[in-house]
Amino acid sequence: AMEVGGDVVAVTLVGVGTPRKSMGWWHAVQLLEGRVSHARLATVLEPYFMGEGSSAAAETGFSAWRARAEADHHVQFFSKISEIDTLAHEELHYAIISLRPAECAACYYELVAKGFKTIFIEKPGASNVAELSAMAEHAAAFGVSLAIGFMRNLSPYLNEAYKHLMNEVQNADGEKAASPTRSPELLVTHHNAFKPAELDECFARCAKGMLMEMLIHDLAFLVSHLGMSVANLAEERADAEFSLRERRGEHVDFVRL
Repeated sequence: AMEVGGDVVAVTLVGVGTPRKSMGWWHAVQLLEGRVSHARLATVLEPYFMGEGSSAAAETGFSAWRARAEADHHVQFFSKISEIDTLAHEELHYAIISLRPAECAACYYELVAKGFKTIFIEKPGASNVAELSAMAEHAAAFGVSLAIGFMRNLSPYLNEAYKHLMNEVQNADGEKAASPTRSPELLVTHHNAFKPAELDECFARCAKGMLMEMLIHDLAFLVSHLGMSVANLAEERADAEFSLRERRGEHVDFVRL
């Protein structure tokens, strides 16, 4: 969220999802536990568990979590953006969109129509680049501060690795005149500790596949911090012996890659 003097910014979160699994829920937890200064979780819009997925709300833990958030933190819950009031011009309000990619663009435009001027969208933000570009142009035209980013528990490790790599690069540059040196290397790996019995649910929830749903975090780091691009990618190698591809229900994806 953001800081504006001593004022507290009210945050509307669109898409909580399943407690302890969905990124929206983790955003909510950080706000409710006071980890974000000058910000409070005021409103939750949960279209699935308060709509077509209501039958699973109790089983997944959403109902119990909602009851605690309402009782302990006075958070308001709605199922649709149309149910909330349009913001007054002077209100300090921030929105976080944590929905499936296909739903993000429509949600963004609805929030802007309700008066939101600062909006954060969880990765990847849309189904395609055209939708992202259209939102960016719209935001610029209407004075909306729009950001697309990541909230990952691996961020501190990547920051430390990046600092270490940059130090190695600087040291190597300083030594080049005296003697040849090996280029600094950084190996990025990604591991989610799913048990075999949990993979059916994982494959269904991450139906766009491992590359889109999981490796996108690592790719974003490589592109934004290390300048990786299609043009400077030297080589691509697949480890066929290590990699494992399986069918789980209707979905075929990699278990390891």
